[in-house]
Amino acid sequence: MSKNTTNYSMKAFIISLIIVLSVSGFAQNKSALSSEAKMLLDTYYPGNNALHKKVNDFYDSLSNCHDTNTVNWLFNEQDEISYLLSESFDVDYKNDSNLLYAALIEAEKQLNITFSDFEFYDAINPALEQGYDQSEIKFAVQNALEVYADMQIILDLAENCTWKTNIDDLGLEIIFDAWGSVKSDDTNFCYDICCDCAKESALGSGLHSKLLNSIAIYTAYSNLFAESLQEIKADVKYDVLHTSAFTSPKKAIIAEFELIKPLLDLTQEEELIYEKKKAYLEKTSESDLHNYGR
Repeated sequence: MSKNTTNYSMKAFIISLIIVLSVSGFAQNKSALSSEAKMLLDTYYPGNNALHKKVNDFYDSLSNCHDTNTVNWLFNEQDEISYLLSESFDVDYKNDSNLLYAALIEAEKQLNITFSDFEFYDAINPALEQGYDQSEIKFAVQNALEVYADMQIILDLAENCTWKTNIDDLGLEIIFDAWGSVKSDDTNFCYDICCDCAKESALGSGLHSKLLNSIAIYTAYSNLFAESLQEIKADVKYDVLHTSAFTSPKKAIIAEFELIKPLLDLTQEEELIYEKKKAYLEKTSESDLHNYGR
């Protein structure tokens, strides 16, 4: 082979390599978001490039999920993104409240259509409908737009994956049993029944003991979903110690209350709260337990 032929072959190889690397780099940098999604992020979260990137990375990982560690990351990341989408919502209404209220209605509609893995709620207009004055809104509503993670797509993804194990199934079942498919301020073990009522606990239904026992078993085998399970356990404990309204029969409430004590990992201070709560349950009538805060 001549020197010229060798040089030509080498140049051709280098050019081919550059093309391959360029295409690969383009594919890696390609956005996982549609043009509509980008437009909405620019509209309602202007200049927030860090949030834009987190949303893009979430959807990119969602479409390229191949293991349980990624599922775990998706749960945690979706939760954080929901918080950031709530806190960072920014719409210019030029100090005109009516423009803000109209913009919120439109934002809720557009964002829910485009980002179906999150649930967006206009928090201000419902507060106005409940009778809050405009001057009271800032005290009644924390964020103009509330955003919650719709975990169904992650649960479906994990459910259909061949790489998960039976113990992974248990971890996902705990999360679904506690939160349902949408993680919001309400859980399946403690929830609102009306706007002006105290939250009610499902203690006595068996759900609290099921969750705590399942968490104890699951965490003995795996540390996946650790953040979610720690949060669920902490929320169950808080509900047991501090919620005063219930839906179950009094005998069932007390039975489960006593049954789950060893699973709560109470501190010395929490032991005192537990004993006070036990006295409250024993002396309060079933009717008052059911109607507290109404």
